[in-house]
Amino acid sequence: MHQLHTIHFNSTKSCNLSCSFCYDNAIRGHSANLELDTIRQLAFDIAQCGGRRVILSGGEPLTRNDWQAIAMEFDQYDMEVSLATNGTLIKDHTIDFLKTLKNPTLSISLDGGEKVHNQIRGSDTAYQRTIAGLEKLKNSAIPFHLNSVLFKDNISQIGILTKIARDFDCSVRLTLLHNNGRADEMNTEAFDAEEILMIREYCHVMRGQGVNIFLNLPPLLQYVDEIIPGRGAACGWAENFCGVLANGDVTICGVASNEPQLVAGNILKERFADIWQNAELFSKTRTFDTCDLKGVCGKGSVNLTV
Repeated sequence: MHQLHTIHFNSTKSCNLSCSFCYDNAIRGHSANLELDTIRQLAFDIAQCGGRRVILSGGEPLTRNDWQAIAMEFDQYDMEVSLATNGTLIKDHTIDFLKTLKNPTLSISLDGGEKVHNQIRGSDTAYQRTIAGLEKLKNSAIPFHLNSVLFKDNISQIGILTKIARDFDCSVRLTLLHNNGRADEMNTEAFDAEEILMIREYCHVMRGQGVNIFLNLPPLLQYVDEIIPGRGAACGWAENFCGVLANGDVTICGVASNEPQLVAGNILKERFADIWQNAELFSKTRTFDTCDLKGVCGKGSVNLTV
């Protein structure tokens, strides 16, 4: 049996913002969501497959009126419940509820200072509301970190994000822009290799000064002591990690909503446990070895340390 560890569950396609690079093409307003009974069965199956952590994402997970009930379905199996949220809807009652969970964590999206962040998020008040949410979290002792997407238009904001990490005594994970979802429509150039290594080096230097700031890169491009162990040749796909989308599709990860070829099945048609163990897609990816990988991930003998 393949031991599942983490599930990335996009619990809704609804969102209260309109982020320019949304990987899920989330919408403002109502969206069709999985029923709570379906999610209850999903949580049971995930637990049976060994799941230890669920990332509740979206869209914006806090837009669901029953998000607390969803969280409790996973919490009852002693899973870490990790909310991936834009932070604008965090209120005192949100904090009170999170404190009732056994192991809550939060990943808060923030992509720069007020002007840049608001422009990216499509709201004149997004930054102010997210910072207010961070203040509540800082005072609550609930673990949280920042998640920031980097591209040409906000690369200048790394210093601001570093300061925010210092101010709130939290870590920040930088992720390079992926050209999926609404990001496909963005006319922005990808970083070249030299720029990526410069960002990596900045993060390395800042960590030496006590700031927990990381750039999410393939293991080859990371410093040895910063490589996340146990991910395997394919970054955890189908080995210990997968995604479930708001329509019930089971995918290799939570950001594959616009890639039909990466869908292994649908929990409205068959049980998650059966998909996890027997799906043709997962059987194929489980045969991957490092020698099967192409591009930069396959060039393991190259020393790119700067």
